[in-house]
Amino acid sequence: MSFIDARMPDDISYGLQSTAGYKTDVIVLASGHEQRNILWDDARRRYDLAYVRTQTQADTLAQFFHSMKGRAHSFRLKDPTDYSATTSNGILGTGVGTGLPTYQLNKTYTSGSETTTRTITRPVSGEVTVYRAASPVTIGSGAGQIAISYSTGVVTFVADASSNASAITVGAT
Repeated sequence: MSFIDARMPDDISYGLQSTAGYKTDVIVLASGHEQRNILWDDARRRYDLAYVRTQTQADTLAQFFHSMKGRAHSFRLKDPTDYSATTSNGILGTGVGTGLPTYQLNKTYTSGSETTTRTITRPVSGEVTVYRAASPVTIGSGAGQIAISYSTGVVTFVADASSNASAITVGAT
């Protein structure tokens, strides 16, 4: 299996239904209490594409399906219910490595006191905006600019050792 940098057309994926699931074993002990063993740290997502309205969409979907050889290759899919990397706390990511300020894109989900973070590894070129102190940062190679790896989701501040993680946020279009 390989990743093919192709995206399912948005007009087809717009009406899809998505679910996320985790693999957890629940063992009932002799006392009647339960022991839970989390086997997957990250959710596995499933999508149902029953939303094809026209013959053109059906033909496009068939072309895409056969090009990807069914489930043989992974590809880009815009989940209309969860495509934005903007989080409730607005933090872009956590610092990684040494040297230039570098951040891994992620999305944090919080309910009450429980929090989980999903790593964003393949952001779409042209659809990510990074902000510092609420101002967009330019993608480029000059001081104060950033470089985004679209195959890893790592954002590097170029020639700028003064970035402040608490002031770095991200938005997706």
